[in-house]
Amino acid sequence: METVYRIRRVGIGICLVVSVLVFRLWSLQFLEGEQYVRQSIANYEESVKIPSMRGRILDRNFNVLAEDRPDYNLFFDKSLCPDKEQQDALLVTLSEITGYSEGFLRSKISASIPDLKGRRLLLQAVPFHTMVAVSERALELPGIVMESVPGRHWLHDDLAAHVLGYVSEIDSERLKQLQDQGYRMGDRIGRSGIEYSYESWLRGRDGQQIVQLDSFRRLREVLRVESPAERGSDIILNLDLRLQRKAEEVLGASVGVLIAMDPRNGAVLCMAGSPRYNLNTYRRDAGRLSNDASHPLTHRAMAGLYPPGSVFKIFESFGLLEEGIINRDSRVFCPGYFSLGQNQIWRCWRKYGHGNVGIVDALRISCDVFFYKSGKELGITKMARWAENFHLGMKTGIDIPYEKWAPFPSKLTKRPWYAGYTINTAIGQGDVLVTPMQLAVAVSAIANGGTIYAPRVAAGVVHSTSGETWIEPFPPKVTGTIKASPKTWDLVRRGMWEVVNADNGTGRRCQIVGFPMMGKTGTAEKPPLEPHAWYVCFGPVSPPVGDAGPDKDNIPEIVVVFLLEHGGHGGESASPVVKDFLEFYLNGGREDIA
Repeated sequence: METVYRIRRVGIGICLVVSVLVFRLWSLQFLEGEQYVRQSIANYEESVKIPSMRGRILDRNFNVLAEDRPDYNLFFDKSLCPDKEQQDALLVTLSEITGYSEGFLRSKISASIPDLKGRRLLLQAVPFHTMVAVSERALELPGIVMESVPGRHWLHDDLAAHVLGYVSEIDSERLKQLQDQGYRMGDRIGRSGIEYSYESWLRGRDGQQIVQLDSFRRLREVLRVESPAERGSDIILNLDLRLQRKAEEVLGASVGVLIAMDPRNGAVLCMAGSPRYNLNTYRRDAGRLSNDASHPLTHRAMAGLYPPGSVFKIFESFGLLEEGIINRDSRVFCPGYFSLGQNQIWRCWRKYGHGNVGIVDALRISCDVFFYKSGKELGITKMARWAENFHLGMKTGIDIPYEKWAPFPSKLTKRPWYAGYTINTAIGQGDVLVTPMQLAVAVSAIANGGTIYAPRVAAGVVHSTSGETWIEPFPPKVTGTIKASPKTWDLVRRGMWEVVNADNGTGRRCQIVGFPMMGKTGTAEKPPLEPHAWYVCFGPVSPPVGDAGPDKDNIPEIVVVFLLEHGGHGGESASPVVKDFLEFYLNGGREDIA
């Protein structure tokens, strides 16, 4: 009997165990099955970002200046190579392949912030031959992950480098500011120039895809795309590729700036600065460029502050005439010097003087004494007010970042103010500092009869939706007007006409048959170095007639501002360079611009 009870107890125990196992199997399959399926899938499926392609940057004739192309980034994934000895061996091999030192690569591992997958970015945009070598030696590089990403390429290396700007990985500070706009660590962002200003248009929108990975977390296949990446919009510039290239050619190795603008709307046709830097190698060269004594990273056209020298006389002339200090018949005797007390003497550029000169003569021959004397009578307060009417001493509102400016000197900016300061200011010296772009805006206002436009590098954005493409133009922006009598306009423009067209005009070396111009030379002293050479002009124009003022129905089509740092006298060294540039403009596709 006892044996039967034992058998029953064993049988019950077995039934209980079997029941528990059956229930557990049922639970795993039916109650928790879905959860384990998801975990199983997660072991080999992963959601990854599809990087968007940035929009292109095009010139006014749709020539591509910057675009995205496939690049390869190298990441280090510690989970695939946890052993320190393995890591050391990996760095040795990677150093042999890439040419970067082991110390540099190790510092990148420790300094970079892990991405969402826990990987650390080692190298960006590696060359094609490096990518091939890494692929061939993958077994020796167990922690290295290579990923294809869109990379920014500038088709002409250093051409218009300061205007186009560069792109790099977003930093932690900007990331904090822009996280709510969808930026993540590792994303690219525009840092300067057009790439910075039009980031929201160029950026595009990242997509998302589900991929299958193997046990080494290497991509096996793309399973599905949950949301496709959206390419950024293209930006069309007012810049002309050929003009920009010619401007940089005439600058050569000299340090300087050449700007061409359309005075009818503020469009920037070219903006060249020298020295420049290669946008495609900027990341590699950044340290060296930052320490370069010639400051190639400085955008001199809009961040370089210079005394304008005698170019300032054309703006001062408006104040002299409108405030009644001089008129058409006024004459000032120039003996070659001006004295303000026994020990204060200012020299004219012509040692023996110019004799009796009026306002038109003074502009044509750039007589300093005329402006010393009449500028003293005008006074610094009115002089500053007229300079500011032309927006000198303030930002121009150009559509690329990091513009610099210095307030026009006056009793409000410098105390105590001495009479000698006024004398220096009257010929664009002393504390007067302007950017070449400020002069381009001010000269454009003289060319078009008094309208001040904010300079615009970008012409419009290309939209593409539902298979349709159209261009949204950026309209001109008026930021001020110059109000002066027709007599004042006539006298100033007549003086600028004679600068170029009279036999003794300081800018006569820029005469071009069939393309009449008005202009002004400038020589800004910079002791003990050679002076800066300036030349500004616009055309084509008709000779001034009577007191009608400028013809607003026949506005010149181009303004040129040229600066040669420590280049000597504007009439001798700057105006011939502008002539070379304008002759190219006339024979090299003017019809595509005008």
